Amino acid sequence: MFTASTPDAEALADTWARVTGCEVVEAGDTEAGLRELWGAEPGSHQRNVVLAAPGASRGMLRLVETDAPVADELPASRLGPFGFEFFSRDVDEIHARLVADGTFQALAPPHDYDMSAIGSGIGRSFAARGPGGVWMLLTTMKSVPPPRPLPGVAELVGPVVNMPMAARDRDRAVAFWRDLLGVPVRFDGTMADPVVNSVISLPPDRAFHCTVFSVGDGQLAEHHFHPDGAVAADIRPSGRLRPGPAAYTCQVDDLDAVVAVARAEGHGVRGPVELACAPYRGRRVAAVTGPQGELVELVGTPAAA
Repeated sequence: MFTASTPDAEALADTWARVTGCEVVEAGDTEAGLRELWGAEPGSHQRNVVLAAPGASRGMLRLVETDAPVADELPASRLGPFGFEFFSRDVDEIHARLVADGTFQALAPPHDYDMSAIGSGIGRSFAARGPGGVWMLLTTMKSVPPPRPLPGVAELVGPVVNMPMAARDRDRAVAFWRDLLGVPVRFDGTMADPVVNSVISLPPDRAFHCTVFSVGDGQLAEHHFHPDGAVAADIRPSGRLRPGPAAYTCQVDDLDAVVAVARAEGHGVRGPVELACAPYRGRRVAAVTGPQGELVELVGTPAAA
């Protein structure tokens, strides 16, 4: 699952469901144990909505109500996660639907671009800003190097596949994602392509190192390591989730072992706590903050029957 905090959580959820055909899994008051995991004050983030592509049990999107405004800025201009990426069977069709609906503001029409330099492939994407300031990136992959199968979805919009982030310090990111969490690097290399940059309104001459971690089951944690001074500092109000895209939720094989190592390495860990709400349904969950300000929820595997 992927989480954003936004002042207009229910408005964004309603629009996203209407335009994409995704479904509301659960909506209601935020469980107190979740606030504890997030380091949030009592009474904050009062409501949340969990959405999923039809029939999907992965790549869910959780939108959390907040009283902290999301900055009105372009994606990738500030340190940390900057949007959510979804595969689409037809990115031009979903662009037309978003434009016709009028609630989302697209940066530009879909562009073809080539990420073969990092081992990925050729895609077609666009970015659009929704109610409350949350950016959505929609992608149709057109080709990948053989023998890898072409990733895609049957739906107009599938599950969330990525929460890309503007980043600094690749060594710390690798130490956190690969070495601590056991998430392997899938794609890695330098991007210097004006067309790639145009998708998220980066300067056309910007080069950056891109490292993509494979979280599992098709989900990714994509890092764009920008030159010093190229991105603004992260914003996180006291006692709140960071505004906008904020958190990954990942299942781990041995929650207690990961928590023990994280604490031994000096990471601030909250939990584990047992959560009743969707999608946890009684599982134990801990949370740790990554080097770009991203919150990572670690969910234990279900107890044996």
